[in-house]
Amino acid sequence: MDTISAERLNNALILVVDDIELNQKMLTHSLLGHGYGKVVIAGDGSQALQMTHELKPDLVILDLMMPVMDGYAYCQAIRQDKAFDNMPILVQTALEDMDKKLRAFELGASDYICKPVDPGELIARTEVHLSQKFLMEDLRAYRRRMSAELDAAKLMQGRLMPGGPHIHMCERVYDMKIDAYFETSFHLGGECWGIRPLSDKRRARWM
Repeated sequence: MDTISAERLNNALILVVDDIELNQKMLTHSLLGHGYGKVVIAGDGSQALQMTHELKPDLVILDLMMPVMDGYAYCQAIRQDKAFDNMPILVQTALEDMDKKLRAFELGASDYICKPVDPGELIARTEVHLSQKFLMEDLRAYRRRMSAELDAAKLMQGRLMPGGPHIHMCERVYDMKIDAYFETSFHLGGECWGIRPLSDKRRARWM
């Protein structure tokens, strides 16, 4: 699988969720300064939940302690929607708040950023999780494409096999009973067979 291009990373949509304006500006400034050009802001978990469903961000940077709906409730709510099971959620937490980090992970957080947030750590973790998300999306798309192509090939191969009327005709002409069973290996096999009459009393079976 190819690595994710810088252009694709920089075009990612990032949702910053924090009720403190200074934190919003600091996080946004760090992301924009590194080339991430699509950053949107929510002031609490409830607003973030609505924006997530509407905008479908590629990554969320989430404060835990907020009014209206805190970060824990947001994580729990958004992870109930399977459409966002691959969306990274980076929570902001103090290094010593182990219980808070564990609770956030239990509710669906992907990783944490230590407060006060270091710009270098913010960018590093953002890039890692976006790359993983896009690689997983590419893998899922590849599997869907391969499955569709294998299903088409399997159908085509099945159509090459002698059908019911052909088999019944051979049974009547040659006074014999023919029974055939075909099953592909996983999705697609490499062989097929057929029967062709050569004369009134001769027939050829090919594989």
